[in-house]
Amino acid sequence: MAARQHSLSRSIAGLHGDERTIGIPLNRAELVAMRRTRLFGATGTVLMAIGALGAGARPVVQ
Repeated sequence: MAARQHSLSRSIAGLHGDERTIGIPLNRAELVAMRRTRLFGATGTVLMAIGALGAGARPVVQ
């Protein structure tokens, strides 16, 4: 089998190459709020996974 020239992510990124960033970067307070939101979401995900395992659910490999 021949080696692939491009990965799928590069192909998709090529379709969006002409897009520009809109707006200004986040300031320090917004970055802290974003970080806390991500941490809260990740913590909730882990707690739900632990709760599901405690309820008898088993992970399914797809």
